[in-house]
Amino acid sequence: MSEQSLPALVIAGPCSDPAWERKLRAAAARVPRRGEVLWTGMLTGDAKIGALREAEAFVLPSHQENFGIAVAEALAVGTPVLISDKVNISAEIAHDTAGFVAEDTLDGTTRLLRRWHLLPPAVRLRMSDAARRCFEERYEIRQTARSLADTIAPFLISVPPTSHALGHPAASH
Repeated sequence: MSEQSLPALVIAGPCSDPAWERKLRAAAARVPRRGEVLWTGMLTGDAKIGALREAEAFVLPSHQENFGIAVAEALAVGTPVLISDKVNISAEIAHDTAGFVAEDTLDGTTRLLRRWHLLPPAVRLRMSDAARRCFEERYEIRQTARSLADTIAPFLISVPPTSHALGHPAASH
């Protein structure tokens, strides 16, 4: 990957460790084309959705994510995700070809970025469609609610919908 062909890098979100943020900014300043690194801080609302929608890819080389809500947000707008295997929805991402998954190491992250960089535009477009489908089939709230209902239905007992069922005596008229 040549430096001339690298896209701009947007680093979004808060950093709770000011010393770490200073180190990251200093490292970015030493890289050629340092003007291509944009530090946005926390993005919310339309700014966040717009940034995710305009991104070529969303990269999260995390050491641990219980779910990865930002990953789901990227998928929702059709942005492919490049994530580590420590994001707990990485198997679904790989299965649905909604992005790429690699180890949570410098080498793994480098492979993710190189692999993305080498993709032809037509394959990136298909991956974008797969990202949106992945979200709609797995994480969109109505689909998630149906899945939860289907999962717990066998364990529920049928109780008539009366005030007695709620532990209150029926109201007398």
